Amino acid sequence: MLSIVSELAPFVFWMRDYRKRYLRADVVAGLTVAVVAVPQSMAYALIAGLPVQYGLYASIIPTIVACLWGSSSHLITGPTTTVSLVVFTTLAGLAQVGTPHYLELAFLLALIVGAIQIGMALARLGVFLNFVSHSVILGYTAGAAVLIGFKQIPHLCGLKLDRTGSFLGSLQGIFTHLHETQLIALGLGLLTILIIVVLRKSLPSLPGTLIAMLTVGGLVAAFDLNSHGIEVVGAIPRSLPPFHVPNITLYESLRQLVPGALAIAMLGLVEAMSIAKAIAGQTRQRLNINQEFMALGLANVSSAFFSGYPGSGSFTRSAVNFHAGAKSPMSGIISSIAVALTVLLAAPLASNLPVARYPGCSWWSQSK
Repeated sequence: MLSIVSELAPFVFWMRDYRKRYLRADVVAGLTVAVVAVPQSMAYALIAGLPVQYGLYASIIPTIVACLWGSSSHLITGPTTTVSLVVFTTLAGLAQVGTPHYLELAFLLALIVGAIQIGMALARLGVFLNFVSHSVILGYTAGAAVLIGFKQIPHLCGLKLDRTGSFLGSLQGIFTHLHETQLIALGLGLLTILIIVVLRKSLPSLPGTLIAMLTVGGLVAAFDLNSHGIEVVGAIPRSLPPFHVPNITLYESLRQLVPGALAIAMLGLVEAMSIAKAIAGQTRQRLNINQEFMALGLANVSSAFFSGYPGSGSFTRSAVNFHAGAKSPMSGIISSIAVALTVLLAAPLASNLPVARYPGCSWWSQSK
């Protein structure tokens, strides 16, 4: 009986053993993670070719699901740089970025990725991750970081280019239109990077990314820079992630999405387990790899139904959670609630955030 419960509802056991003295530490860690998650999730959504609110949506329900069904006390699941890049490269050739069809494919992709990961969990394939070399993970991550960096240059320079999934296409577009750089946009982007770096070095306890976001957003609002051609995020819906059933009748799209979904499923699992193992090595926590497979799969399926896109374990947010003193998965649940409250209460404040600030956030995240 206990084995059945551990498979279907593993959260019952850590909730049963939860102590009141853990709550303060989990609340502090959860709020700290949320401060990082909000700007990161918005930046990663842009990398995936999606409006920023879908990055926030992917940091609410999926994170809660992963915390409930996972075995790690510190792993935070949600949008990541590498998965966001692969989402973009998978979808860019199938639909025009910014269209309803592109958005529908993102939901469908999350559903397929989640189904693959759940299938791997049921087949007990977790053992095969032990054969994936750390060099492979490092090489893939480094390559993705370079690609993401180039993808962010147009945002930094205020260039309006056609979105392309290829590295050479992006490079050609950047050099062709470099003379059209908006100096104000470039200045805002560089100011974002400067604030994050300075605060990280001199006052690491402060949320540098959030402070940078508020500073440049305040400048845009104070000087009405939007009317001078500075692209801003615009209005974000003041609502919780809307329920949406992915359109599984898109048979041709299903076939085209499978190769990318397989890559994302494997990459996500390797990424998540690398983080979980690294933290578990310091806490001596025992991990159940197949349970983590199931948790990530369920998280991505829930993302598909609650207006999100595929995600994985986040290096930055998991490390922040660990160093902030989290005691249990409750910290991840609290971080998701905090993100949801941010969407409900502070969404109007994001309308003046310049798109040029996101490269600084994403580049800093990659460097971590």
